[in-house]
Amino acid sequence: MRSLESRLPTFLILSAVAGAALLIAAAPRAHMSDTTQGRDPKGIAVIELFTSEGCSSCPPADRVLSEIAAEAKKSGTPVNTLAFHVDYWNNLGWPDRFSSPEATHRQKLYGAAFHSNRSYTPQMIVGGAKDRVEFVGSDGDRAKKEIKAAQTHAAADVKVKISPRRAGEKFIVDVSADPTIATIMDGKADVLIALTEDGLSTDVKKGENAGEHLKHDAVVRAFEVVALSKQGTAQVMLTAPSDIREANSHIIAVVQKRADLQVLGAAGVAVETSAAPTPSPQSVPPPSTPTPAPAPAKPNPK
Repeated sequence: MRSLESRLPTFLILSAVAGAALLIAAAPRAHMSDTTQGRDPKGIAVIELFTSEGCSSCPPADRVLSEIAAEAKKSGTPVNTLAFHVDYWNNLGWPDRFSSPEATHRQKLYGAAFHSNRSYTPQMIVGGAKDRVEFVGSDGDRAKKEIKAAQTHAAADVKVKISPRRAGEKFIVDVSADPTIATIMDGKADVLIALTEDGLSTDVKKGENAGEHLKHDAVVRAFEVVALSKQGTAQVMLTAPSDIREANSHIIAVVQKRADLQVLGAAGVAVETSAAPTPSPQSVPPPSTPTPAPAPAKPNPK
């Protein structure tokens, strides 16, 4: 674990987000039975990894996240993985091209939710329908244990729809959640909608990982957080980076309590299934061959 308090100057130490708005009282907990209609009886797990290419402790955690995603795909387990690359390592030798201040801000929100005044990398957060926990992201055994625990509690049904589009166009994403949850939360739930990409890699030239070839999966390339309506719906427009490979990408939606980021439900869909077919050019009939004019009549000989 690379604690910022011991590793970085005070300029980079992350403090908890101030303001009572982030710590408002949570709405009453939904009592969900595994047999309730509209719930996934297997439950779900949402894994968020806060990482950086500039941190030498992070590559093992990146591999753990990739292994989790691969196993979930193989087994069909409802697991949603997201790798948020934070930006507070960027001035320590290597600027992470996948990092963003928005990812750092999201980690700070979790710091407030956990009543902690520190952030670190690699930090993994596993959320399910009953609880969410945080721990050092390279601890694969702990990750498996927490994922299994998260999946034992039924989650709200969540659906994701991407409007038909062509490659390179913005994503219009519609999310719908179980109306029962929307009623219980009464406007106090948010939806994280993220565009992730697998199969990325970087040859690091400087910093703590100098000389390393780092591989990444589930990297968050763009995301928005919007309110879940009282009808249980949300819509966002996401702009993809110009270098994204859409065939390797997914849209992930996570419905959470606004007060403490407790997961209520989640779902994902592959981007490649959303692309609108390229219209075929209209067939134009070949130009007709002009009919030759008739030869002039020969005069009758006298």
